[in-house]
Amino acid sequence: MLTQRFRLDVVPDGKPVYEAHVSQHDSKVHFEVELFAHDGDFEIPSSAQAYIECTTASGAKVTGGCTRSGNTIRFDLPDDVTEEMGRHEMEVVLKNEGQELRSLRFVVGVEGDPILL
Repeated sequence: MLTQRFRLDVVPDGKPVYEAHVSQHDSKVHFEVELFAHDGDFEIPSSAQAYIECTTASGAKVTGGCTRSGNTIRFDLPDDVTEEMGRHEMEVVLKNEGQELRSLRFVVGVEGDPILL
C-alpha cells in the first residue's frame, strides 16, 4: 500500500498546494492529511464529519469517506480516480452543525498504464 502524507491549510488561496502522483489502476493508495490554519489555531470539532471531493480531469465528481484522528484525515483514494489519466483536483470537506469548511485543493496526477502504451 502506498501512503501519501502532507499538510493542508484550511485558509483558501485558490491554487492547489500539493501534487501526488500515482499510476493508472493503482489500488490501495492511502492518504493522511493534517489540516491546519496558517493564520491561527485550528482544531476539527469532534462532531464534524469529513469526506473528500474530487473533480476528475473529465469533470466527473467523486466523493469518498474519511476517518480522522485529531486534525489528521485519512482516506483511500477511490478507484474511480485512478481509472482516469490526468490531473484530478481534490479537497477535504468538513461538515459540522450545518456549516461546511473546505481545505485548500490538492492534485492527484494519474499517469498512464505503461502496459497500454
